[in-house]
Amino acid sequence: MRRLGHRLVWSAAGVVTSAIVVGALALAPAQAQGPVSPVPANGTPALATTGTTEQVRQIVQCGSTMFAVGSFTEITQGGVTYHRNNIFSFSATAPYTITSWTPSTNGTVNSIALTSDCQHAYIGGSFTNVDGVAANNIAYIRTYNNTLVNFWGHNVNAQVNTVLLTPNGHLLIGGLFTTINGNSAPAYYASLNPANGAQDGYLNLNVSGHYVYPGVGQNGTMIYNQQLAPDGSYVLAEGDFTSVQGQPRQQIFQMHLAKSNGNVTGWTSNEFGQHCTDQHPFYVKAAA
Repeated sequence: MRRLGHRLVWSAAGVVTSAIVVGALALAPAQAQGPVSPVPANGTPALATTGTTEQVRQIVQCGSTMFAVGSFTEITQGGVTYHRNNIFSFSATAPYTITSWTPSTNGTVNSIALTSDCQHAYIGGSFTNVDGVAANNIAYIRTYNNTLVNFWGHNVNAQVNTVLLTPNGHLLIGGLFTTINGNSAPAYYASLNPANGAQDGYLNLNVSGHYVYPGVGQNGTMIYNQQLAPDGSYVLAEGDFTSVQGQPRQQIFQMHLAKSNGNVTGWTSNEFGQHCTDQHPFYVKAAA
């Protein structure tokens, strides 16, 4: 089943105007000239066939390198198999060489954000260690070797779905969590100091509510994904919720990155309060 939802995208000024949300994916306006080829470029890295479900959850470019995270154990390229546990990197240009960087987690990595110099990465997901060192669901790792930055707070009590580094100096994380580094946190969506991993108080949105579908498994309240506007002043956030900052917001909301704190904007649409069917658990998972 597929649902074609509201048109939603950023304008140059950061105001929501138009795009397309289809099922669990958002189709942003095409940036390149002509259609995308269905045939991968020669040398593109691929997930190996291991007999288990493997997937890439996010791909991010930093400088001349692509960083991919997800749930996988092997990557193939040119007939060669590389062992990579849930995270790897490769050249952004042909022949797309897989790098020697081999950090390892014992669970899925859902999201990655890079520092401006590409020397460090923030990762979030569902794991309990990075390269054998305890790290619960979030970590700050070096990209020039395989080591965890130990002094950085790396203890979130439940799955992290998305991490985003903002231009005004905050690391926004979304997921199913309620505590960070042993302290209570704004549930499901919080802001961390990128330098040390501590909560910085920038977000306090009181995300709450969730959808209930008769006859199927229950989804919990969560922030699933987020995207920064081109001008760096706004964020879109998606997931399973019905209220944000005391305002009715179903599945998606827009936030202004003000200087002192993030605030929900007045934009909303009752389009996202509709269900496909009472037996299809659906929520928006991405937008642009």
